[in-house]
Amino acid sequence: MSVKSNQRQRLESESSETRVRLLEVGTHLFAESGFKGASVRELCAEAGANIAAVRYHFGGKEGLYRAVFEDTLDEDESRFRDAMDNINTVIDNANSDRNQLGVALELYIKSFFARFPLNEHKRWFSVLVMRELSFPGQGFDLIYERRANPSLQVLARIVAASDGIDANSESARLQAHALNGTIMGVIISRNILLRTMRWQSFTPEKMTSLLDAISKLLYSALSLTPPQSMQSSGDAS
Repeated sequence: MSVKSNQRQRLESESSETRVRLLEVGTHLFAESGFKGASVRELCAEAGANIAAVRYHFGGKEGLYRAVFEDTLDEDESRFRDAMDNINTVIDNANSDRNQLGVALELYIKSFFARFPLNEHKRWFSVLVMRELSFPGQGFDLIYERRANPSLQVLARIVAASDGIDANSESARLQAHALNGTIMGVIISRNILLRTMRWQSFTPEKMTSLLDAISKLLYSALSLTPPQSMQSSGDAS
């Protein structure tokens, strides 16, 4: 390999690493200070990048902000789509069988908990998402179209099948929103939960307890019976 080829590969690698650092720093600073509060100079300094790096990689601060959402959602896109497709298949095959609808609800709850923000990056991203949900900006449409709306459509189908109503009805959509809010509330109030329960962190065992508690509320709300797997898990604990 020629010297020029080696140099080109090194520069490409360094450029890629700079882009990744800007995304990580951007997630943190945008969540902490908001879009307007995080300056390009501060972003580049924190990432150890040249002041022109944001424009070079993203076309400007707006591009970086959008890329924070797009890249984070892209990382989880395949898993999310597979989960939603799987749940829809269970609903399609249930033919109003309440045991199968219970399975669909179990899969829905677990798919949500799979995105529970345990690591630092996910925690900051969840804060950034909460900002967008409270004060819709450039990231709101991405969150709504790629996560919120598909999730709510699936949950509305479970609600509708369990209640014998149209999934597109106002009642089904409102119930789905309320039930989804129960799960989201746990994520938003994670630090209150830690202090209330006197937990130091969310261990796998504590996450299982939390999952069981949320599941009981949602199954009760829809008058569904938990699948045998969840009943056995609850008995064991």
